[in-house]
Amino acid sequence: MVHHEPDEATADETSISTQPPSYNPSQAPTVYKVGYPQKKNLATEFANTLRETFFHDNPLKQYKDQSGSTKLKMGLQFLFPVFDWGRTYNLNKFKGDLIAGLTIASLCIPQVSWLTAITYYELTAYSA
Repeated sequence: MVHHEPDEATADETSISTQPPSYNPSQAPTVYKVGYPQKKNLATEFANTLRETFFHDNPLKQYKDQSGSTKLKMGLQFLFPVFDWGRTYNLNKFKGDLIAGLTIASLCIPQVSWLTAITYYELTAYSA
């Protein structure tokens, strides 16, 4: 059995790579501690959950501290969005809307006709 001894360069590289890295506290990851939330009673927690579920973006916040006429105007714009964008609507936007409407109609009308034909066929097949 032949035993080969490593070269000096190989031995030095091995000893350098096997040394453990020195610990530097300034390079340690930062740890943030987060406290526990305050205890809430069941009614408060339930009310907060409902509020978060149904009004997560607080839709009435924009009406706070507004005059009566401004609230009315904002309410009408909320119920009828055309009051908001209607002043800026022009012929170019109408052309785009017309093309979109025709595209949807060209897809939906044949689909409805096809579904009607299938339904009629199935009804006549079962009634005979």
